[in-house]
Order: sequence, then structure tokens, then C-alpha cells
Amino acid sequence: MFSHTILKKPRWNRRRVKWKPAFAIVLILLFGMLMANADMDLPENFNVVTAENHTLVLLSESNGDIFLVLDDGEQWHVSCSNFSDGQNEGPVLKRIRPFEKVFQLNGEIGLAERIDGCVALAVMGPELDVGQAEQNGQTYFVELADDDLYTFTNDYLLCVGPGDGSALTIYGTMFDPDPPIETDITDVEFLSATQGGWIYAYSNGMLYRWKGRDYLSQDQIECSCPEKLIGENAFLDVDGTIHVVDGNTANVLFGDTEGLDTQKCYGTDDSIFVADTSGNVHKYDWDGNEVGISAISGEILAITGDCALVEVDGNLCVSTYQFVDSREPPESTPPEHEGPTPVPENTPEPDQTPLPQETPVPSPDPTPDPTPEPDTESSPTPIPPPKPGETLISYSEREGFEGNYALVYAGMHATDLRNLKSPQAIEIYDKTGKPIYDGLLKTGMKMDDRTIIVLGDCNGDGYVTSADIYFVQRCILGVETFETEESFMAADMHQDGKITTVDTIKIATEIKRR
Repeated sequence: MFSHTILKKPRWNRRRVKWKPAFAIVLILLFGMLMANADMDLPENFNVVTAENHTLVLLSESNGDIFLVLDDGEQWHVSCSNFSDGQNEGPVLKRIRPFEKVFQLNGEIGLAERIDGCVALAVMGPELDVGQAEQNGQTYFVELADDDLYTFTNDYLLCVGPGDGSALTIYGTMFDPDPPIETDITDVEFLSATQGGWIYAYSNGMLYRWKGRDYLSQDQIECSCPEKLIGENAFLDVDGTIHVVDGNTANVLFGDTEGLDTQKCYGTDDSIFVADTSGNVHKYDWDGNEVGISAISGEILAITGDCALVEVDGNLCVSTYQFVDSREPPESTPPEHEGPTPVPENTPEPDQTPLPQETPVPSPDPTPDPTPEPDTESSPTPIPPPKPGETLISYSEREGFEGNYALVYAGMHATDLRNLKSPQAIEIYDKTGKPIYDGLLKTGMKMDDRTIIVLGDCNGDGYVTSADIYFVQRCILGVETFETEESFMAADMHQDGKITTVDTIKIATEIKRR
């Protein structure tokens, strides 16, 4: 149960739950044991829980983690899983008693309820320890009526829109000793907040938007009433229309929504994802231009920016997207000329990096021994490591024992690589040789005649996780071996042509950065 002590003013003593190094090591070992007998190919779907008699409360994501909250009428079931790690049978759902509201706060799940006339908030970290969350639960001494609207911001301010017509009020925390702010917004019909800190309140035909306590620097937008927020700067109204907020205006994103199920939508910084009524997910930019479409098997229940929650044969499954570029040519024409295109591009060029690329192919030369040496020659100039949270566009080319390679860091997409190589036209293929136009780059893909290496992604799923650390450690101990050169090069984070514990440390640093 929540702990709450009567104080003169609202107190806040939140302690963030952090991963302990020892706990992280235990997790790596446990995951490694699961991986030892698992197929290294990531399945498209993995089972979550039987869907019968469950209602979806929340499906959201943060830093690659998928938060799933289900309601069976008596208890809530909460799951947090990074589906890139999902090579076992799937995440375990924690059963918790029903709370009044659920929020996503800074990548964690906030569970709120009213206790003895006060508002209590428990915050669950990625480990979903309900007992720890309740022990660190915060109590806000604000009495709420049944028809009062309330929400929490990302810095744990409590915003209350009373149902009796009085003014919306913002309550602080113990670290915020200022008195509550009483706004001039009355008769609140909608109240919510984004993970980025925006507070949205709707009253009498006007939408108000501001951040935290900065209420006076508000946007005022005349529009219809929102039903839910989509990302930071968009909302879905009660008529199912998506609006994008720009200053003091709200522009309709789509003029025609026929065939789209706008209730199933999700917004990120760069894109908005919307399901249709035929089992597809469409990817749009924030100008409303469609840039990709992904077919999904099963009934789509909800979507995030990386995957869709679907029901298949009574089970809930997470299905990752495989987007096909839906834009008009020129993107659709190059595959017809994919054979001849790389050859003319490489042959006419002078003696630069592309010419050595062709030397390993015709190997009648009796001197193939120098080929390993370019590895060591290129190692003094590795890709500079990205800073924590940095958007990834780092790129390097390298020659190896078996061919030519393009090295990138995890998080780079096909569109990023195209933009980086522009105006040079390139073709990108998945491991089966199928052309791709969008999506995450993975070790083993091809860029023209080069094999793509995602540093740290040893198993070729596009992500850098504890599974990669465990695999490299086993290779260092001689328990396992690198079956392909691209797997070896992905593990060689130091780019010195050998695998040591330094590489595992760098992989761990890459996981932390992501």
C-alpha cells in the first residue's frame, strides 16, 4: 500500500529506481541461459498473453521498451519488454490490483489512485517491481471529487481540472516549494500531458497548451475538443480527425481519412503511424505525406512507432513493421536496373576506394595475402563513437577478408543512409536480397556491393542488447565462434581486428547510449 504521512504541504520524496550493476550482470547471465538454446533468428511475432476477456489500457514505448497494460476486470496486468530481446517465449506479465489511472512518465509507468481523499502516485521502473513502486509512492494532499479531471506532468506536477466549474490548478512537489498555481481556465473538458512536458487543457471551444509551471507562456488554439494526444504536438479530436498544433493554430493533418482507423495512431518526433481498416499500418511525415506502408497479420488492436499489438488466434502478439516505400518513383524504378547499376557506378571511377572493392572479386592474383592487412590499416581511423542520445549518421567503409563493408552505429535507418550518400544513388537490400526503402539497418544487409555492419549488432537484428554482450563473451571464452565475418566485425567495436573484453565494454556503453 502507498505510504502517506500528513504534512503541512504536499511532500515529494521520489527516489528513481536505477539498474544496479550487479543486477544488470545477473540479467545478462539469465538472458544468456535463455539464449543458449534459442534460434538466433528473431521471430516476427512473440506471444504475450491470452487476449480473452482483457481490455487494453495502455500500449506505449520508450527507449525501445514496450509497455503493455491490460485490464481483466479484476486486476491489471503490466508488461515491459524490449522486443529486440524477445527470443524466448515472451515477456512475463505482472499482476497488480486495479488503479484509477495509468500514465507513462519519462519512460516509466505511473499508477495513480485516490486514498483517504488524497491523490497517490506510484512509479514503476522497467523492472516492474510493484512493491518497490508503492514503497516509493508519492502522496499529493489534494482532495478530488469524482468528476474532477487530473493528470501528472513528466516532472510530477499534478494538474487538476475541477468538475464543479472552478479553475484548473497546478500543484507542485516538495522540491518545488512554490504555492499551487490557480489558472483562469474553468469548465475543463479535456486534460492531459505529454512525455515531453506539454500540458493540454480544453475549455469552452479553446485548447490551452503550456509546459510545467510556465502557464503564462501558453498557446491558445480555437479548435474542436481533443480525445487523446498523439506525440507532443498533435491530437485526435472527438470526430476522429488528427490535428497538428503549430503555435496558436491546429491544422488538420489528413483531408481524407477514408479507409483509415485514426483511433489507432501513434506519433513520434519524425513520423505518425496510422492503421487502416484492412490490416496495414501507414507511416506519414508531419506534413501528411505517406512514406511507407507495412502489412500486419492479425487484428490490429493498437500501435506504437516500432510495432503493432495484434490478436492472432486468441493471443496478443507484437508484430514489428516491415515498411515498403509508398512514395511515387523515382524510388520504385531502380530495382529493375539493380544489376547493371552498381557496375557502371564503380568501374568508371579512378583509383580510389571503389577500385580496391573490386580487387577481391577476381582473385586469380596469386597475392591475396595482403587482403587481411587493409583491416589493420583502416583500424587507425574508426568511426568516432557517438555521444549519448546522439542521432546516428556515423558511417565508414572498410575492406575485409571476404568483401567490402559499410560500418554504421545502431539506430541508423535506410533513409539516413540514403541521405548520407546523396546525391549518389544506392540500393539497400535485406538478407534475402529484397530491396528495402525504409526501416532499421541490420548487420548482414547490403548496400550495393557492400555488406552493412551495425557495430555491436552481432546477431543481425538491428539492435544492440545484452544478448550481443553474452554472445561475444562466449566467443572470447571459446565456447562459441563467429560463424560469419560480418558478425566478427560487428563485435569488433574497437575496430582493431581482434575481439577482447574492451569490445564487450564498448557494446555495454552502446547499450547505455541507446
